[in-house]
Amino acid sequence: MRTFFDLFLHPERRRPGPQPRQVDLRRAILAGIALWAVAAAVLAVVGLTTDLSVRSNLVVCATGGGLGLLALAWEQNNRRRYRAVAETVDVVDGTAAQDRTQD
Repeated sequence: MRTFFDLFLHPERRRPGPQPRQVDLRRAILAGIALWAVAAAVLAVVGLTTDLSVRSNLVVCATGGGLGLLALAWEQNNRRRYRAVAETVDVVDGTAAQDRTQD
């Protein structure tokens, strides 16, 4: 039986890890931005209808939405790169796309 330290010291003895899944980050980022917008709207209503101070919480929501927009721009830049890689390498079995077409 392999011990943790044996696998830690000799990583080549480990089983290969699972292949990464291709996901659409745009959906996840847009969902996060939408949640920040809903939270800001709820806080705005609470701030207008009560005498509670929600200004700092609205700043947090605005920051979350702004970071989401930055993440969306980052994803758009990197989307071209990981789509180019996905066209040349099959994510499931790791073979080149041209190898599969020649079979």
